[in-house]
Formats: sequence, C-alpha cells, structure tokens
Amino acid sequence: MQKKNEYKKRISNDVRFLFAEEAQALVVEALMSGETGNKTAAKLADRAEGVNAPVMHPRCRCTTTFDMNYVQRRARDPLTGRNSIIDGNVTYSQWKESLTAEQKSALDLAKKKNGNGARDKLQHVQYQKVLGRKVVPQSFDKFQDLKYNDTERWKFIKLDYSRQNELIQNPNMALPNAKDATIADEKFTQYLFDGSHPEGLAKGKIFTERLGYDINNYQDLKAAILCKAEKYPVKYKGNNGHGDRYEQKIILYGSKDTPANVVVAWFVEDENKTRMASTYIKEVNR
Repeated sequence: MQKKNEYKKRISNDVRFLFAEEAQALVVEALMSGETGNKTAAKLADRAEGVNAPVMHPRCRCTTTFDMNYVQRRARDPLTGRNSIIDGNVTYSQWKESLTAEQKSALDLAKKKNGNGARDKLQHVQYQKVLGRKVVPQSFDKFQDLKYNDTERWKFIKLDYSRQNELIQNPNMALPNAKDATIADEKFTQYLFDGSHPEGLAKGKIFTERLGYDINNYQDLKAAILCKAEKYPVKYKGNNGHGDRYEQKIILYGSKDTPANVVVAWFVEDENKTRMASTYIKEVNR
C-alpha cells in the first residue's frame, strides 16, 4: 500500500513487476499472463496483490517499481546462491534459457522445495516427534536437503517413521514384555561375531560392513536392539509348543550412521520372559 501511494504521488500510472530470478519466479510465471521479467504488469488502478503484484506466494521476494527501462539488475544463481548482474531488459524465459543444465536442475529442485514447503514443514515436525533429532535434522533446510538429495537415506527414514508410527497408532502390536526383554551375549560372541557357525558368521559380517558392529562393540548392538524393541510393532509367527514366536523389523543406524533394515526374532515363553532368538540384516525394496 505504501508503494502504491508513492506511485500516485509521482504520477506514475504504469507499475512494473520485478521477479526474483529463482524458484519463486516459476510460481509468478504461472500466475501472471505473458512474460514476467520487467515488463509492465498492470496499470496502477488494476494492481491486485496476489494476481499481478506482490505478495504472490509465501516468502515472496518479488517487488514492483515505476515503469522505466532498467540497464542492469541482479539475478541469483540457483546453483550457488550468488548474485550476478544481468541485462535489465531480460525476461524470465530468456534468463531461464541462459542457465546451464545443472543450474536448471537446481532451479527445478528449488521450485519443488518451495512448492512443498508447507507440507514438508508439517512432515518435519511429525518425523522429529517420532524419530528424534538424532535421525531427523533439526534445521528445516537440512531436512529438505535430506529429503530431496539423499534418496537412499530418505527411503530408510520414511520406512522408520512408518513402522514406529504404526505402533503408536496400534499399541496392541507391541512386543510382549518389551521393557524387560533380554539378549544373551552368546548370540554375539558365539554366533554372529565368533564361534563355529558359518551362517551366523556370515550374518555378523554384514552387521560389521553395514553398521560397524563387531566382537569389540557388540554390546552397542545389543543395547540398540533392546532400545528399539519398545518402538516397533511385531508380527505373531505362531507357537512352537514352548512359547510364542514374534518377528520385529527395525531400522538401525549403527556406528557408521548408515541405516539398515534389521529383522529380529523374539521368543516369549510366558508373560515375564521375552528373549531374542536371532537377528539379521535384510535389504528392503521400498
């Protein structure tokens, strides 16, 4: 409104729209007819916020000015974030066409981040609440970088959230007596990381390569599994005549901070005795 009054004082009937040369400009381009650039957007009397004048969208950096010819103006490199000087008469399409393939890719990614901003912020809060800040970045910008740039890690984080949230929504799927569940040291010292069982040693080798656990720090793996036992749902696998068998799929990040899908088999002899029967890493397709 203040700018509009200034235009009236200076007897300027034409208002020119200046776009911000980055992802936001794509939104503007879709909202306005014709080229964006520095062409005249509207007569002063027709100026309408959100239609042909800022604010056009959340975090809008676009502005308006008097109808005049610009020799030069600034444009931001979508790849580096640095400003550069461009011809003042360049339109948005001309500016975009001048970008390299890498810059255009960065521009498209910035557009995606901006367009999904509101939904991503809600997701960021939800994921932090369930998974914690050790897994989900505290910074929203870093969260978006993770989501859109690290597809492999994001796959595991989505799966981790889905599983833990399933237990939150369905408490009846919890492992019986999870808080007091036990794991015998021999599962690690005489099977996974040492001993004479080729199958167990093969499983242990994968734990070492993927998560960094071995005979020297198996207690960390043991503690991680026991901690996760309370946070993930289980699937009942039947009774073998001596007790109930359950399967639990958890996500561990390990000492290497490289997430892995870990399957844990539990054996429940009675309501007070829950112990781990076996565990191994299994690749996931989703």
